[in-house]
Amino acid sequence: MPTQKTIGNICIILATFFHFVFFFGLYGPNGMIYRWSYIIPWIITLLLFGMLSITNWKSNVEGKAILFIYGLYVILALIGVVRAALKTRGWISLAELFMDSYNGLALLPIFFFIIGSNIKFFIIINKTLVFYCVIAFLFSLLFLEHTSLMTFLLMPIFYVIITFPLQTRKARILFLIISVVAIILSLTHRAGVVRIIISYLIVLSYYLLLGLKLNRRLVYFMVFCILLLPYIFIYYGSKGNSVFRNLLGETDDFSQENLMADTRTLLYIEVFQELKTNKSYVFGGGVTAGYRSYRSLERRDIEVGFLQMMLKLGIVGFIVYMSLILSAIYKALNRAKSKFFTGLGLLLASYVILFFLENVFAYDLLNIIIWLVIGMCHSRALLSKEDYELKRMYQKKLVTWN
Repeated sequence: MPTQKTIGNICIILATFFHFVFFFGLYGPNGMIYRWSYIIPWIITLLLFGMLSITNWKSNVEGKAILFIYGLYVILALIGVVRAALKTRGWISLAELFMDSYNGLALLPIFFFIIGSNIKFFIIINKTLVFYCVIAFLFSLLFLEHTSLMTFLLMPIFYVIITFPLQTRKARILFLIISVVAIILSLTHRAGVVRIIISYLIVLSYYLLLGLKLNRRLVYFMVFCILLLPYIFIYYGSKGNSVFRNLLGETDDFSQENLMADTRTLLYIEVFQELKTNKSYVFGGGVTAGYRSYRSLERRDIEVGFLQMMLKLGIVGFIVYMSLILSAIYKALNRAKSKFFTGLGLLLASYVILFFLENVFAYDLLNIIIWLVIGMCHSRALLSKEDYELKRMYQKKLVTWN
């Protein structure tokens, strides 16, 4: 019978394979989704749900409160899937629900929290993502005419950049080159470029913390201010003062090439109108919940993670989800012995900001990595490691599980 470590390794490798197949099909030369590939997320989900049910994974997590919050979010997510399934009509609609990365599968990356919290998977997580990014970069060079392909295939590079302090000198140079090329070729994709730039700013912060020996309280204050920004923006937006329009200005050009286009204000207005009409602020409408746009079309694929959350699980789901992330940020900044985990905490803080602008829920490596990082930041064993220990583990010179 396969061991827990073997099952976890299989899930990590299958997740990267699915991400590649899905986005190559969507943005590659064929421009189609390979339906057969949807069996992969369900295999992963069944394997991880088995680990959740029968293994002693809870012993890896620091704090009983976080176990309760995580369990609550799992229940909310599964209820959201069941609610959506009950609304379908016929087997075809049900099959379409379970074969949609942005709807039926969107919340299932949550189970990767189990893998992230287990120190035994730290090496395979990093090794797999490094290998994947190199292969995806080389492969996407063959299809440069498909401008969005590299952006989506290289989605996980934002995390690989964060591991810069743990990498060898050759690896740092390699991923710096990959990042520069990706930025140049992906300038029309704001979210991808912003994630790469933010990751390098976090790496810079890591070295500033080492060199200047900044007071941790200053770092806490900076993160606190960063996390307040979205709520301030929403408050002003509720008063009719759109921050997006104030910063970007008015325009009639909403094409992908116009990086200054405000494509978010209308989304917020329409989604909150839908929530008000359906009285679904509290628990949302399930994983397939959508909204009616100004063109009188029902849309389920929404470009903002926060709005997706409100539609799917409501304010209750949002509070529970944010509790998990904020707890992870706190432990990364306050409980971890290594400066590297300060970088992971800053990464999650930047994710929260982009969550209100981009960062859609989907079964992809962006959301899988976020759950892996949340798990790492709650891992009792990883939080106890010093930087030199993490570096040796990352470079596989020393392996210790205690």
